[in-house]
Amino acid sequence: MRSSKASIAARATVVVAITASCQCGVAHAVPAACAADEVTVFTCPSRGKLISVCASKGWSATSGYVQYRYGPRGNAEIVVPDRAYPSSPGAGVKVAQLPLSGGGVDYAAFNAGRYDYSVYSAVSGQWGLKSGVAIDKDGVRVGAQRCDRGKEGEFADGFLAGGGLPPAATTFVLPD
Repeated sequence: MRSSKASIAARATVVVAITASCQCGVAHAVPAACAADEVTVFTCPSRGKLISVCASKGWSATSGYVQYRYGPRGNAEIVVPDRAYPSSPGAGVKVAQLPLSGGGVDYAAFNAGRYDYSVYSAVSGQWGLKSGVAIDKDGVRVGAQRCDRGKEGEFADGFLAGGGLPPAATTFVLPD
């Protein structure tokens, strides 16, 4: 039991350190939860915070926005991209749907300089549903945060295929 508590503490430390050292944008007073005038593409609670993907209504690869947000419900700690209307709405966002034995994984990868935040939802006949965010720095996995058990998130219908966003890598390693 002691090693699993140490492992959980080490993972929490990594996520906190990544949040503190990330050079991604954080807009002031942006809620982690999607607003009433936005589309909730993905959301789930994780250790008292939210992992969310929010989009403007009617967004596409040429208009509107899609953002990854992480933090307490009222004020996101990480927002990628940091502006609601980047110069190119799909800039820094790639999506993929990949097969797994007895299921599949959907994910959206958001780039912020040296960091990539991959919000994922995966299902398998062996272990059921897993979802959360994987964090890579310079292509190396440096952290991950799972959605709370029983409250896993899933992507809104049509998001991955319908927005004209560029494809992400055809491989994705699920966090433990």
